[in-house]
Amino acid sequence: MRKKHLLCRLSALLLLVALTACRRDMMAPTAAPTEMPTAAPTEQPTEAPTEAPAESSTEPLTEAPTEPEWVPEYNGALGSAGSLRGTTLLISIFTNDAQTAWDDEADREEMLLTLNRMDTAAQWLTEQAAAYGSDASFLYDWTADPDLRYDASFSELLVREDGGMYEVQADYVRENIDSDALRQKYHADNVVYFFLFNTPYEHTPNPWSLGFLSSPDYDIEYVNLYIRFGDVFDAPPATYAHEILHAFGAPDLYYVDTGIPQEFVDYCSQTGCNDIMFTVNAGETIDSDFTPIDAYYVGIGARPAEADEWGLGPSEYDAN
Repeated sequence: MRKKHLLCRLSALLLLVALTACRRDMMAPTAAPTEMPTAAPTEQPTEAPTEAPAESSTEPLTEAPTEPEWVPEYNGALGSAGSLRGTTLLISIFTNDAQTAWDDEADREEMLLTLNRMDTAAQWLTEQAAAYGSDASFLYDWTADPDLRYDASFSELLVREDGGMYEVQADYVRENIDSDALRQKYHADNVVYFFLFNTPYEHTPNPWSLGFLSSPDYDIEYVNLYIRFGDVFDAPPATYAHEILHAFGAPDLYYVDTGIPQEFVDYCSQTGCNDIMFTVNAGETIDSDFTPIDAYYVGIGARPAEADEWGLGPSEYDAN
């Protein structure tokens, strides 16, 4: 009985050991999933060698060369316009005075007409000067270059036959127009200032000009251009050219004045002289003549024999 009991206990013990072994097998870890093959470690990119900083220059930076200041050949000794050579600025000043005025919109056509007539005069003068070997040219187109046009208002009466208001107008030029800067900008030797008046026909005096020819004190050489005058006339291109020539020293030949004797005036009248300083033609072209006398007085021609024959006075260029 005891032996049987021991056998039973032994059997039970063996069964317990077997069950324990089984449990351990069940709890054993499963195999890890096959890992993806790891890539070989990539080499860290080496930094590109940096260039050594350029050595700083010890030489100072040089500025771009500036254009040297332009120096005119004419020194201004005979007023704002010297001889009929080089480049001349014709500056338009549309002027209101005590009795006349411009309306920039309503009078636009008339304003442009003054420019057209100035253009005709300038082209004609360039051609006449070229015949005497002069390279005269003119700049005046204020539609292309607005700094060649000004608008001025005066309380004084400027539409008159005399030059009593010279200083009033000359002061306007000095105070409002930087003539030196304009000369430098356009490389111009000469400047002639046109005060343009929107005049009626009735009792308006003829256009006239003042400058060194009238007085050595008149360094601002300007034209008072009345666009209508003498009851029936519209100032034609020939009038513009005539007045421009005054600024360069050409005298009137149709009346007696210093250097112009009565005998010569009579001679011009009797022979039907067509010299532009004796007569100007109407119309939109210029049919007057530019003579050796004119060339002499504006500094581009020699004194002609005719001047000695009639005892005409010296030109500005001979006298100064």
